[in-house]
Amino acid sequence: MSSSDLRFYWSLMWRRVHYVMGITLLVSIVGIVFAWSLPPVYRATSRLIIETAQMPEQLARSTVSVSGIEQMQIIEQKIMTNENLLNLARKFNVYESKNGHLESDIVEDMAARVIFAQIRLEVPPNSALAGFSISFEAEEPGVAADVAQAITTQILDENTKRRVDSADDTLRFFEGSVKNLDGELNLLEGELLTFKKANKDALPDSLAYRRNEQARQQERLAQLEREEASLRDRRSGLVRIYDGTEAVVGINQSLTPEGEMLQQLRRTLAEKQGIYADENPNMSALRSQIEHLEETVASQRAGRKNAVGNKRYSELDIQLAEIDARLTSIKQERSDIAAVLKDLKQTILATPENEIVLTSLERRHKNIQTQYDSAIARLAEATTGKQIEQRFKGERISIIEMATPPDKPVPSKRLKIAAGAVAVGIILGFGFVLLLELLNRTIRRPTDLVNYLEIRPFATIQYIASRSEVIARRLAVGTILFAALMVPLSAFVIYYQFEPIGSFVEGIFSRMAQASHEQNG
Repeated sequence: MSSSDLRFYWSLMWRRVHYVMGITLLVSIVGIVFAWSLPPVYRATSRLIIETAQMPEQLARSTVSVSGIEQMQIIEQKIMTNENLLNLARKFNVYESKNGHLESDIVEDMAARVIFAQIRLEVPPNSALAGFSISFEAEEPGVAADVAQAITTQILDENTKRRVDSADDTLRFFEGSVKNLDGELNLLEGELLTFKKANKDALPDSLAYRRNEQARQQERLAQLEREEASLRDRRSGLVRIYDGTEAVVGINQSLTPEGEMLQQLRRTLAEKQGIYADENPNMSALRSQIEHLEETVASQRAGRKNAVGNKRYSELDIQLAEIDARLTSIKQERSDIAAVLKDLKQTILATPENEIVLTSLERRHKNIQTQYDSAIARLAEATTGKQIEQRFKGERISIIEMATPPDKPVPSKRLKIAAGAVAVGIILGFGFVLLLELLNRTIRRPTDLVNYLEIRPFATIQYIASRSEVIARRLAVGTILFAALMVPLSAFVIYYQFEPIGSFVEGIFSRMAQASHEQNG
């Protein structure tokens, strides 16, 4: 870019400088008037602190597991609900002089006025101690303090209510859990008792005894079988003795004199047979005596046999009767033992199945008992936790300083608004000039002839404005400057005679929005 171009653009800017000055002056004055017309804002602040539990956790602890910071965040969200903000605005007449506001605008403005901030404290990293500030901004110091106090009271009440309700809910939960588990235990214990009564002879705890009893009964049965076999052999032997002999056990025969004489004669005959011949008269006489004695002894033996036979039958019957009675007793005892062994076998066979069922019932009982014991312990902790919360011995939010009406308003943003208005005015002024130049296609220098008409002039003569053109230009500049002065002057008049500009403009837009809402409704 050549020096001639710079001089040309500088001359253009100098000729348009009244536009820049006018727009800058107008926007700056409007911004400054608006900034200084803003009402003062007062901020009331309450300070809260989250205290740790006053009782050692080793001795007793609260059942509320939510930390104080989390509680504070939850309560903040609840306080910032639309309904609560509207109630606060209506209760303390925050917008008493601004009738016709929409509820959405009130909620948005109230949310901007309420300020929650965490206070930086010098505490250990793992400490639960924390501080918070709750502020509210309003045009009146009393309103700011009242709303801040109301929000602080809501925080304290809500924190107490939430902690007590949480502890109470925990207590009711474990009370219900204990009640349900107690009912399950009673039902299961009833099932166990019924099952044990129905299978009292086939339970696992008596299996060893029943097996020992089974072995003992089997041994007894073997003894009875051996005794029975012995008795039967003895009985058969008695009968055989009776049938094959003339005496029974315990009965001896005695010889008569004739029998003794007969035996003596027989010995004598045997001795003489080697000496005398058979035809010897002595031998014949001796044989005759022997034959006679044999007849006598035979007749005696026949009579004695009948007498002894009766006696022998009586003793045999007694012995056989004793044996038969014992055999009958053995038979009955064997029958009883067989019945006992049958029952023992059935109960032993049924024991594994009963053991499975019983183990399942006892396992369920043990599990429920464990749950019941745990629920009882937790119920005790929940009861202690509720008492701690009711007596305010747990973690709690307490007041360090309650909000009071402030003496001075908070530092306003008037300077920032005014400076911003000046900057915006300058930008708009230069932007307006740039826009005019972009839209202006007038030929004002020789290079424009070359660029637009492709004609190279021999010489150029500067444009000389007439007197009327100079007067018209001066009137235009004066009009712009007059308008730039009248607009802020009117703003000052409205501010001091009626109400602040912001409220005035805001009222106009609010009425327009309300009218549009009514038409749509």
